Amino acid sequence: MNRRLALHNIHYTCPEAVPFLKNIHRAPSKLRTPTTTLSSEEGWTQGDTGAMMFYGVGLMPLLYSLHQDSLREILQVFYADDGNGAGRLEALTCWYHWARELGPHYGFRIKPSKSYLIVKPEHLARSQQLFAGTGISITIEGARHLGASIGSEAFSKRYVDEQVAVWTAMMENLADIAESHPHLAFSNFITSLKFKWSYIQHTVPDCEDSFVALERAIRERLIPNLLGRHCSDDERKVL
Repeated sequence: MNRRLALHNIHYTCPEAVPFLKNIHRAPSKLRTPTTTLSSEEGWTQGDTGAMMFYGVGLMPLLYSLHQDSLREILQVFYADDGNGAGRLEALTCWYHWARELGPHYGFRIKPSKSYLIVKPEHLARSQQLFAGTGISITIEGARHLGASIGSEAFSKRYVDEQVAVWTAMMENLADIAESHPHLAFSNFITSLKFKWSYIQHTVPDCEDSFVALERAIRERLIPNLLGRHCSDDERKVL
């Protein structure tokens, strides 16, 4: 998202926010390395408290334009600069091309290489025809979305299983650290590591069976190394 153009639009959509947002990013952010200086002129600095305000009010003119009468049947949802639309193929085609045409006027550019169209198997041929030449990846399985997954049950299960395998390996490493540095390991677990899977557990339905190996690593490896003994069911609810 183009920062300069978005800040210009915010003058009209939410003038009260302009002083705050301009004071933060009136000039490009600088990232200095030992050999060079990089200038950040697009989007917003990750972790900045003003990021969601910037994307929220900066994208409103585009969202209003996309929500005109002929496209009202499209269910569109934006989170920061990640846009999503759901509806019939013909309407989605119009919505996508309209977004590509209007987006640059509001500082928003679609990246086809990062875009996915998820369709039912019976609509695959038609979708490939409608979206030919756009560069969008078309799939009947699913795609990763904001740290979770959208698509078929098989795809979601495979995605969760892959993530859980990574987290289980991380938990095994943390359990080894807990033997010599229990306070450090416990702090990492409760303030950082456990939130990696809590989001998926809230957004992907019926995925509890995939977490058996992770739960075993927590219960049989991490907690015993933290406490010096195995824990009861009541203690596990606390830890």
